[in-house]
Amino acid sequence: MEVYISRSQETDAISRFLQQQCFSPDTTVGSLTRPERVLIDSIVKYVSERFSATKYVLGLAIDFVVLKQKLVVGTVLEAEPFRGGLTESSLFSRYSPVIRSGARTLNTLTLVLNHSRLAANRTEGIRRIEESVTDLFHSMDRTGYPSAYVYNTGQWHKHKSLLLDCFKLSLAGRFALVNELIDFGLKTMSPGEAYLPKRSRLRLFERLIGEFPRQPLACENAGLIFQAIAYGYFKSDRPHLHVVVDKVRTGSSRQRRFGDLDLYSGLELALSVEVKDLRITKENLNHQLGLFMKKAGSKGLPGLIFVADIDVDAAELLSRDGFHVLAAAELVREVGRWDEVKQDNALNGVL
Repeated sequence: MEVYISRSQETDAISRFLQQQCFSPDTTVGSLTRPERVLIDSIVKYVSERFSATKYVLGLAIDFVVLKQKLVVGTVLEAEPFRGGLTESSLFSRYSPVIRSGARTLNTLTLVLNHSRLAANRTEGIRRIEESVTDLFHSMDRTGYPSAYVYNTGQWHKHKSLLLDCFKLSLAGRFALVNELIDFGLKTMSPGEAYLPKRSRLRLFERLIGEFPRQPLACENAGLIFQAIAYGYFKSDRPHLHVVVDKVRTGSSRQRRFGDLDLYSGLELALSVEVKDLRITKENLNHQLGLFMKKAGSKGLPGLIFVADIDVDAAELLSRDGFHVLAAAELVREVGRWDEVKQDNALNGVL
């Protein structure tokens, strides 16, 4: 098992999040009063008791703390001390909820700060805050945190007591709580894990195409290796088709075949492939591929030309006649996008 995100990366991500949510990097917890410390502990307990059933409650608690900070930052209220006696009516008289936006009734929580010392009323909502909370946990590989921020924030009215408690806190209390809630999330949600190979695997099929010598040995027919590569490629790339192939340099007509490889779907020929381990040019096109082109054309067969290389003029002529071409250079690029297992399947086909 390997975890992708280091602790230093998590620390950096949390620092960026807090700054984006209007907490100064110079903010310190300082000495909290005992009642405020007790309240912070009770909020964390409230979240932990509900977290297994409703993970969004963690986000809501962070949303509420950040919402208060964003509403008061830069005002005289930012340094307001702990208000243990704050009531729900007092909260909603100072921070008025926005019920409607045009003709639409709001399902999420948006508050307007009404204060005589403000030049204009300040409005903040938890929707965007929750998006940032989701991004934070996912960036730290805690993908178990729910990304349904629309649903998450729509549940705020079920947790008004939590909202009230968060709004009672001082700046130091808010800073302490948001850090403890994030830490709770990190400890409770397992990081994304994967079973990874203990060592990097060689991408052998890809290397075989580009590097394996294809000059025939005394015991081999010319084109054997390239036809084996073609067979391995189609066997792995088209597992839904049955690939029919026979001896190299044996007339396909005598074996009731059309190309060097014929790919069937049941009884129906889905694709016929002619394999040439050489460079096809306009000059040698008819000599090398004329018979296959004539046979496939007369039967209306779907044909593909599998070649070592091809020039532009020859490729245009084949395309005009409805044939697809796959040259070795393009094959290497395509196979380079395959995973190791698919490459292994192709290599097994070659063997």
